[in-house]
Amino acid sequence: MISSPVIVTHIAYSLHGASCKLRTLASDLLAAICIMAIPEGHKLVMSAMSDYRIAHDEAFRFEELITSLNLPEMEADDPAGGGVPSEDDSVWEARAASMVLVNALTTAPKSLEERIFLREEFGRRGLNEVIAVSTYRICHW
Repeated sequence: MISSPVIVTHIAYSLHGASCKLRTLASDLLAAICIMAIPEGHKLVMSAMSDYRIAHDEAFRFEELITSLNLPEMEADDPAGGGVPSEDDSVWEARAASMVLVNALTTAPKSLEERIFLREEFGRRGLNEVIAVSTYRICHW
C-alpha cells in the first residue's frame, strides 16, 4: 500500500460524506498507516489529507475531520438541560476512530517541532473547543 499514494488518497477521500461505519474503517486504516510505516506512512496520510482539502473545498486542512467530532446541537426546550442526545453507537465509534486518526497524525512525527506544529494546526481548526464542549456536555448529562 505504501508504494501507491493514490490508494491512501482514495481512502482519505472515502471520509467525505461517508456512513459512520465507512468513516470508522477509513480513519482506523489511515491511523494504522501513520503509525505502522513511519515516516513514509505519515507523509502519505498528510499528503492525502491535503489532497482531500482541495478536492472537497475545505478552507483548511482537517476541517471536516474536526467537524465530524462535534456533538449535535441540543434543542432549547431539552428537558435534560443540555445533555448528550441519544445517538447510534456507530456515531460514537466514528468519533473515536476520528480521534485515533488525530492522535496518530500528531504523535507519529519524530520531530518535536512537527508534532507541535500539527497540534497547533488542530487547535486552530477547533479541536480544543470540541473536546471541551463534548467533555462538559457528557459530564453534565
